[in-house]
Amino acid sequence: MDCKYICITGGIGSGKSVVSKIIQALGLQVYDCDSKAKHLMNNSIVIKSRIYNEISHEAVEIKSNGQWGKIKRGVLSEIVFNSKEYLKKLNEITHGTVREDIICWGSSHQSNLPLFIETAIPFSSGIDKISDIIWAVEAPLEVRINRTIKRDGSDRNKVLSRIQSQSDEINCLNNCTSIPIYSIYNDGEIAVLPQILNTLHSIGIL
Repeated sequence: MDCKYICITGGIGSGKSVVSKIIQALGLQVYDCDSKAKHLMNNSIVIKSRIYNEISHEAVEIKSNGQWGKIKRGVLSEIVFNSKEYLKKLNEITHGTVREDIICWGSSHQSNLPLFIETAIPFSSGIDKISDIIWAVEAPLEVRINRTIKRDGSDRNKVLSRIQSQSDEINCLNNCTSIPIYSIYNDGEIAVLPQILNTLHSIGIL
């Protein structure tokens, strides 16, 4: 199967980062949307200028030399928390910049091997639109809860709230018919590596 981008996704605590690390250990490239988005928020002039011009002048520092400073995250969070319109605009700015960065990253790789994109929100971010295949990483609910509590130190109710907040993404994934979807089961009992190798083989890689 010819493909350029394979999206690795799954709900919080599903273990998609473990799948990504195995993929990287196999010599394949993975773009981590979460860490890249944070980097872009800190460094992208495009993001800072658009937040300044389209959301609020108060949300971005301007240095004495006229250059862009830091995004004032507390100010920005308060603005978008109280306005669905501005929250939608911030997501549009951030997700659009991330997609552009993925395309730029992808164009720098000349290999015929596919590139992987790890994201928890492929549909709301529009990354599904540039993906050829989706790998859905799955795990039982209690496993996901316990993993997240152990990793983040969150209490059970907060973890359940975060899981619920991702329900729209999961619904989109379950109802998606436009992209081939392959499941990777990561419950901590069934070995993940053989599943990954079998899936790569089934799509003509390795």
